[in-house]
Amino acid sequence: MTAQAISGMPGPEELDWILPLMDSSLAVTGVPDAERGNFNRLWSRCRSMSTDSAPGRVLDASPVTDWARFQERLVYEATAEFIAAGQGTHLMFHAAGLSDLETGESIALIAPSGTGKTTASRELGQHLAYLTDETVAVAADFSIHPYPKPLSVLPSHGRRPKIQVSPDDLGLIPPQSMPRLSRIAVLNRVHPGNGSKPGATYRVLPLLEALERIVPQTSSLSRLPRGLVTLCSAIQRCGGALEINYSEARALPHLIAEIFRPDGHRQFQDWSPVELRPSTTAGSHISLDEYERAWIRTTANDAVLIDGVLVVLAGDRLTCLTGIAPRIWEELSAWTTIDQLHDRLVARFGAAPDSMSQLEKVLNNMLELGVVAKPIQTLHESR
Repeated sequence: MTAQAISGMPGPEELDWILPLMDSSLAVTGVPDAERGNFNRLWSRCRSMSTDSAPGRVLDASPVTDWARFQERLVYEATAEFIAAGQGTHLMFHAAGLSDLETGESIALIAPSGTGKTTASRELGQHLAYLTDETVAVAADFSIHPYPKPLSVLPSHGRRPKIQVSPDDLGLIPPQSMPRLSRIAVLNRVHPGNGSKPGATYRVLPLLEALERIVPQTSSLSRLPRGLVTLCSAIQRCGGALEINYSEARALPHLIAEIFRPDGHRQFQDWSPVELRPSTTAGSHISLDEYERAWIRTTANDAVLIDGVLVVLAGDRLTCLTGIAPRIWEELSAWTTIDQLHDRLVARFGAAPDSMSQLEKVLNNMLELGVVAKPIQTLHESR
């Protein structure tokens, strides 16, 4: 199987099969007549969505002999294209999505691969509308763009390729109204016998713990303008993020119905956006002799403050700063010597025994975390 560059893309009349994916699409050439019906059945719900965009990628199926492996690869390529289409405009969660049939209120069940999203979707999709078992795309108005892909099921022998199963063949309910995010949950499948209770339970996560659990299961959060602020706003809108622990999928419908109730437990925690002043050399008055003792904070994509903890997003990395570190980070928007920094902190908080050595220790810890840098290090990285 090969993926052709857009410059070498066949004309519309040559494309055998097109899969709409948000504002993009994926096309497949060389699909034999014997396989076309299977393609259409597996992807019928995605194909019912219209798009006028040119295919982002074109896959050539003409040399394929193992169609099970090709379909598994097609799921991977389609998901990658769907995620790429949402970069910079949508919150993209690695999650299953289910929606209330009447209200459209929806829950994102966030979890890493292999931890129960598909199992939960198969059970919940008999009671709620199936949106996806892989990627939940949330727009700025909190509407969700469905991605009702085939469900990928590991065969009983436990070896790949996974079997792709149409949501229609599983009897999963299609959306009846516009889905809109109203609940966010981290899904955790537990095994009976290790101290866990059978069935399903949930708890509200503190916001800081929620971010630590959810951010690794997002895609391109740093490319979304004020992505961390957007995520915190979504969590707040949903009344906090939940952790759902379940050992039996059949217990989930009752639990989700309880979570969807208007009087369901919600928790709101104070947080605030942090002003992002870009790091700059403007206004810095540091001689060459002072460079070895100078520091600056590294570029951050976003930052928020939660109960005195500064949470910094840089690329796909989330860092939590406590104690004096948030104030240090704030002071280092321009090159600053450690002596200058020490004087400012003493003026604000007062002197303390061994304050200089303690400051050096904190700065070195922040250096290891990648949230501050030294000019010598920056010069080497720029070469």
